[in-house]
Amino acid sequence: MSTARPTDSLVVLLARVFWMMVGPALLFLSTIAILQNPGGWFTSPNLAFLVLLPMTVLARWLEYWGGDPRTATGEAAAPDDLRRYVLFAMPIGLGIWIVANLIGNLLLAK
Repeated sequence: MSTARPTDSLVVLLARVFWMMVGPALLFLSTIAILQNPGGWFTSPNLAFLVLLPMTVLARWLEYWGGDPRTATGEAAAPDDLRRYVLFAMPIGLGIWIVANLIGNLLLAK
């Protein structure tokens, strides 16, 4: 039986759903849009990606500090889980953004 206490805050619940599902899905769709619409580094899909990435990290932070933090697998989250998420999500996300722009603007635009 799980010892997790239920989330009693709507903000924390929405933050959890955003960092686990909505944020990554929207980042994926933004990446596809960057690849399909070459037009430079500062287009609408690029702006969407660069806004969604920190929003996803912020949602993780809000979920961590707002209640009963959990990992994506449902286990209790430790401070190292939050630190690791932030330290990996931002650089990996920015790396994906750079690679998508290089592919979309240099390779697929021709």
